[in-house]
Amino acid sequence: MDRKKTSRKKQNRRLKQRASVSETVGSVVKDKEVVRGSLAMIGFLAVFGCIALVTWVTGKMADPATLTIKSVKVEGQYKYLSTSTLESLVANNVEGGFFTLDVEKVRGAVMQAPWVREATVRKLWPDTLYVKIKEQNAVVRWGDKGFLNQKGALFTPEDTTNPKGLITLTGPEGTHKLVFEKYKTLMGLLNPSKRSVAWVELNSRRGWRFKINNGPTVIVGRKDVDERLWKYVKNVEGLLGQAIINIAQVDLRYANGFTVREREKEVEEMTQHLSHKMGQVQGNQDSRGT
Repeated sequence: MDRKKTSRKKQNRRLKQRASVSETVGSVVKDKEVVRGSLAMIGFLAVFGCIALVTWVTGKMADPATLTIKSVKVEGQYKYLSTSTLESLVANNVEGGFFTLDVEKVRGAVMQAPWVREATVRKLWPDTLYVKIKEQNAVVRWGDKGFLNQKGALFTPEDTTNPKGLITLTGPEGTHKLVFEKYKTLMGLLNPSKRSVAWVELNSRRGWRFKINNGPTVIVGRKDVDERLWKYVKNVEGLLGQAIINIAQVDLRYANGFTVREREKEVEEMTQHLSHKMGQVQGNQDSRGT
């Protein structure tokens, strides 16, 4: 009997222990579910809060009244640009606040000023617009319409009285880059003799002429232009030297030579002079050859 009672007591204890464990496991599972539910709620609230914050910030950024531009800083060295013109162009195109201002629109407006070669526009936190200007460098005049810069690009300011003392290039509309390149070629050929040109012209028939400073007007024509330019430098400048100032005109439109017209002397005398010089050069070449 005692053994049976002892056995029953042990069984009862085991049953109680199992029940206790089951209750503990159930409690833990319930606690985990509560935690999961809480975390899910917190995550939902966080996402909702982020969405609300982003929506609010976006709305503020899109509001032109947010961080309005209060100052404009213009930087650059320029001689012919008008500060008042630049300020007016910028002011008329500043629309919106710091976040909504279209800097490309402002830059496009500034670039409309003829003397502006390059423009940089950017925003400086929190309320400043920075504008950096590079002015055009006028290298030559283009007729009476404007100027060409160092790249041969045409710009046409309203006032063409400045700068002064520039060489003038002329030609049909749209030929400014072509004429500019020919001008540079000619200057390169004349550089060794330290001479320069006063003007270069391309006429409507695509014929070339140019004027030497303190020298003749040179008619080049339409054909073999580069060869004829070299002919002038070698056979006229090279032979006459400083005496070139006595020549009024040189015509290079001949296959076997050229003609000259003097300022004061008779044409025949100058022709004889040139023939004599060319004969000497030819004689020297023949003697070297032998």
